[in-house]
Amino acid sequence: MSCSPRLAALAALLVALAAAGCGVPGRTDVVVDGKGQEADVPGSSGAEALPLGPDGVGNNVPEFVKRFLEAPAGDWDGAAARVKRFLSPEQQASWQAPREITVIRLRDGKPDIKPTSPYEVVLDVLPIGLLTSRGTLEPPRVQSFTTYRFTVGQVDGNLAVLTPPPGVMLLTDAALHQWYEQRPIYFWDTGRTSLVPDLRYLPRAVEKGARPKLLIDWLIGGPADWLQAGVLGLPDGSKQLRNAYTDKGRLIVNLSDAATGQGRDLDQLLAQLCWTLRDDFTGNVELQIEFQKRAEGSSSDYLDRNPVYRLADRGPELFAVAGGAVRRVQFGAVKVPDEVPHIEPAVNKNVRYAALANGYAALVRTEGDALRLWVGPEFVATSLVVKTMSRPVLVDGQNAGYVAADGKLYRFTRGNSKVTEVAVAGLSGGVTSIALAPDGRRLAVVAGGRPYVVGLGGDGDAPAGAARPVPAPLSDLTAITWLSETNLAMAGRRSGKVALARVSMDGAVINNQQDLNTSPVIQLVSFLENPVNGIGGSIMLEADNQAYEVYSSLVDPIPPQRLAGPPVKTAPVAPFFLE
Repeated sequence: MSCSPRLAALAALLVALAAAGCGVPGRTDVVVDGKGQEADVPGSSGAEALPLGPDGVGNNVPEFVKRFLEAPAGDWDGAAARVKRFLSPEQQASWQAPREITVIRLRDGKPDIKPTSPYEVVLDVLPIGLLTSRGTLEPPRVQSFTTYRFTVGQVDGNLAVLTPPPGVMLLTDAALHQWYEQRPIYFWDTGRTSLVPDLRYLPRAVEKGARPKLLIDWLIGGPADWLQAGVLGLPDGSKQLRNAYTDKGRLIVNLSDAATGQGRDLDQLLAQLCWTLRDDFTGNVELQIEFQKRAEGSSSDYLDRNPVYRLADRGPELFAVAGGAVRRVQFGAVKVPDEVPHIEPAVNKNVRYAALANGYAALVRTEGDALRLWVGPEFVATSLVVKTMSRPVLVDGQNAGYVAADGKLYRFTRGNSKVTEVAVAGLSGGVTSIALAPDGRRLAVVAGGRPYVVGLGGDGDAPAGAARPVPAPLSDLTAITWLSETNLAMAGRRSGKVALARVSMDGAVINNQQDLNTSPVIQLVSFLENPVNGIGGSIMLEADNQAYEVYSSLVDPIPPQRLAGPPVKTAPVAPFFLE
């Protein structure tokens, strides 16, 4: 008897999750270089060719334009020179390179090139961000569709840009994906309990031996602006005293004494380095301070410092609401108990939304025509009583959480009836959907139908950072969730149809889009991908008064028969995972 696509996918995920607990796959040891040179790093693709220049295109204007819109990619110091090669001699003499590269997404996937010479090129684009020498993608100055124009013509028998777009170096999102690697570097949260990823773009053209130095320089340079509210940069004065190099199979990192300031724990500093460098080096990292060895370890020693890994390694636990009560959901063939952790039967009624973490819970319960937030496990009725409320999200280990209510964002704490409004600058419209990364320092938000990410201070009195808009391939967003530590899933509309998109957290890379064939999505949740092996990323949603599981090619309703406990005929709603 054949199994359904849903059961087959669940079974495959269970096998994969079980395998994920076996540890990090081994990689080839580094080459021992005797004297110690710049790191010859295993596991990376190494240096790759730079984008093609204008030579050899002949009269092929579309190919010339394509190469021009790839030209800035690669090492930062050479970006302006690569762009200048495409300009006419007159323009080369007067053109001034900007400080950033403007990443764009072409509305129709290709430029509009007029058919007669000199050829006018019209780019109808959505600006994605400003790529800096630090590898950060900062918010674009213009956050809606705009137009760039330039002309191409013959100069001494060769094509050249006669009038470049003023004040910008343009790079398409396709070129960004082709010529850069997405690479998180890691900072400790302000409570020094978890590592928080900061997404950067590493040029593929950077020689693999130079990558550790560049990544460590980015660490020393501090976190991206939007993330600063909730993380700790390295102390002022920190610097590399020598480029990272290999010696007897170890990667030697030598930092100044300032890097140990401000109560910095050497073990934490080493964990931060191992996670930042692990995509290029999985052997032992030796941390030297002022040329003296102070600590040594490998990325496998520090896996649990990343909260996304901790969550993924624990495995998924599924829940939903049926008949006003929170119920466990059967996951494949794995039997689950009837009891719901941290929610006593006396309060497990009239529930609309719920959230569970280890030792902690929050419920949104109906009271007549209103909704009230209850905070467990003691279940104090909070003062938050409103008409509309999102599913709450919890900060594991902090006894705190967040919820959106009547368009505003609130923070609540365990055992406290008081909630505190969280002011976030830069949001346009009321907040309707939120999702919290497991590190508790990054909040994804839908406000006014548009997505944002927000850096959180974490402590009750710490303000949130300004919202960073996320350029989205969908319009009229209704729900959002974290799919991995650096990727989001969001639900909205595409060409008038309800759709789901999986994108990088800055909106630069679209990983997948699919039509859902449902009514608008009310709620979206996921079990995050394991940052070590990429396993996970399971999605559930609510639409049509029904809970669904989402796969790459189908959306499958969760039937009442999969609910643990007494049989019910009511379709489950409000699905969620243990956080």
